Amino acid sequence: MCGRYFILANHPKLTEIIEKAQKASPSVPFQLGEVFPGTMAPLLIGHQHKIYARFAHWGLYHKIINARQETLLSKPVFASDFEKRRALVPVSGFYEWDQHKKRYCFVHQEEPILYLAAIYNENHEFTIITTDAKAPVQAIHHRMPVIISFHDIQKWLFDTSKAIELLKESYLDLKIKEEVTSL
Repeated sequence: MCGRYFILANHPKLTEIIEKAQKASPSVPFQLGEVFPGTMAPLLIGHQHKIYARFAHWGLYHKIINARQETLLSKPVFASDFEKRRALVPVSGFYEWDQHKKRYCFVHQEEPILYLAAIYNENHEFTIITTDAKAPVQAIHHRMPVIISFHDIQKWLFDTSKAIELLKESYLDLKIKEEVTSL
């Protein structure tokens, strides 16, 4: 499960994505830091082989914040959006909680941005796609977001057959960061 993530102004590319989303939707309020379900957040979407930054509401139909990779294509509520409207959620890191409700922060080993696989609908609502957790997340929680590498962004957004393959690969090079202090 991915119930929260965070965005820091820690990289020029991430700042650029946020600025482009704000330019497209200047009236949408957005603050750096922790992002909660039910809020507006930046997404990368593909249209006619161009990538755009837009704001969308986290929660399909205002309530579905995650979709399981294993059942994504078989559930009608997700299948059409997967076919037509795949997206990426650019984040600095994400949180998972253990059974004792202790929060852990996961970031990339070397890169300042993670790209979480998502789908969105015609109402500009999105859900993050999750998969079975792999190390180091599996020591904390049984689910984690599907992560797409920077080099696979075009494939994810524009090639459905490649996107299906990427769902199963989930790019990983994560580390646990004790806590984010500079939100």
